[in-house]
Amino acid sequence: HWYGDHLLHSESRTIYESACGTGLTLFTIIQLLYEQYNITGIEAFGNDYIARDVVTANRYYDWAVEHYPELDLRKGRICRGDSTNLTSFVPTNAFDIVMTGYIDPIDDPLHLGISDGQKHRQWCKSKNETKQALMKEEQEEMNGWFALWASQMISLVKPGGIVIIESISQPRCDVGDWGGVTKEWWAQAIQEYEWDTQLGIDPASLEIIDFDPSSQYEVLLDRYNVKMTKRKSLVLALEPSPSAAEVTGTAETEAEATTGITSQTTEEVGTVDPAALLDYTCPANIGIAINDRDGFFEWYDHDTAQHALKANSSEFEDFLDEKYGAWGITPNE
Repeated sequence: HWYGDHLLHSESRTIYESACGTGLTLFTIIQLLYEQYNITGIEAFGNDYIARDVVTANRYYDWAVEHYPELDLRKGRICRGDSTNLTSFVPTNAFDIVMTGYIDPIDDPLHLGISDGQKHRQWCKSKNETKQALMKEEQEEMNGWFALWASQMISLVKPGGIVIIESISQPRCDVGDWGGVTKEWWAQAIQEYEWDTQLGIDPASLEIIDFDPSSQYEVLLDRYNVKMTKRKSLVLALEPSPSAAEVTGTAETEAEATTGITSQTTEEVGTVDPAALLDYTCPANIGIAINDRDGFFEWYDHDTAQHALKANSSEFEDFLDEKYGAWGITPNE
């Protein structure tokens, strides 16, 4: 209901999905908005780190625009990009809704060699003070990772817009899963990372609801969703910032060092042509993602251009059939 309630009262209908994958999550939301709220005319934007998924998402939305005329769907930019460094190429204060279906946690952030679930549980339950301290430090790293990702999303949403983060896991030592943050952390993060004073989030707007998946996977049962609203009256001018890998201890505040965003003055932003604002260029090279320290995405190391060249190959056609066949979707018609 967060999506529908907001867009019913919005003059424009732009949605940006951070880590959009193949585009199916946001498209499903767009279909539900039409069926339940009669909302049409949504313009979809997004990014993903995996090049092949970006190509698939672009082709899928091109297909959906043609095959679902009742949605009056528009496809905006869907780029290959790092979700922790979006402000380097995506305009800030630009979208009605910025959302993600999942924040991908850092696997083994301290390089302890305990990615395996059973080994990790043993460390979590250990009475050893050193292991307890390392598990606490690991969670602090995870908190910072979530803050970095969320800060980028907050920067992209326009004043009065909303940020939605879905399927958030609890901390790994609490529930297993792949790692996340507590529900209580979000209110603390608004203050600690200065999302209220530097990025315009209204602390009173924070809403948290339990995730209610149709799936019966036990690992999803402890997850939850978060919504935050950016104030209408407070607009901050933000400079495109370096990636977190380039942020050093010279940042003026702890929030800047964590978020990778440097705030300027608090002022009203002048009138900007929305169409011109959203006509941005996808980056040619995004570098290595922070959560790819150990080459987890090595299988996807080809850039978008290389995958685009294969877009009409039989190999890619087979891939699309495998991706969408289960839903009866045929994006290659």
